[in-house]
Amino acid sequence: MTTLIHRTGAELLARRSTLNKLRRTMPALRDFLIIDQSTFEADILRAVLHLMFGYAITLRFAPTLGQALDHLIERAPDLVFLDDRLPPNGGGRDVLPIIRKCGYEGPIIVVTSCGEPLARLALLNAGAADVVDRDELDSVRIAEALTCIQRPSASSCAPDSLTAGADG
Repeated sequence: MTTLIHRTGAELLARRSTLNKLRRTMPALRDFLIIDQSTFEADILRAVLHLMFGYAITLRFAPTLGQALDHLIERAPDLVFLDDRLPPNGGGRDVLPIIRKCGYEGPIIVVTSCGEPLARLALLNAGAADVVDRDELDSVRIAEALTCIQRPSASSCAPDSLTAGADG
């Protein structure tokens, strides 16, 4: 499992600085769709996105797959955040193909509480651009995910980069 452990505050600041420099070279993202039945988790993600991109962005929220598909048909966002648990439609592996069949071809970042490497691999193979653990919903981890969608060949996002990060 790819686990992000910050051993010191200086290490966190160095990573954040590097990621902010990378983000400056990426195309601007202005329209986001958050698909999550939990408004609490969606609010955390909203706060992180406002911190990263300011308030001149569009954040749409859909608590159900039906509402998400309506938003996608109405106007495709630059980026979708998908909760891995979306009752009654199942998990992200079940929902990702439905979103693609709707015609959305942009990046989808799946937010999950399951940190298992095989679950992450299955989501990436199902079409997720990256998988973020819900305990890591902060500006540094989201910036890392954005580097994955802007540079799809980035090794940190590839399924074969799964490692046991806590011990080394």
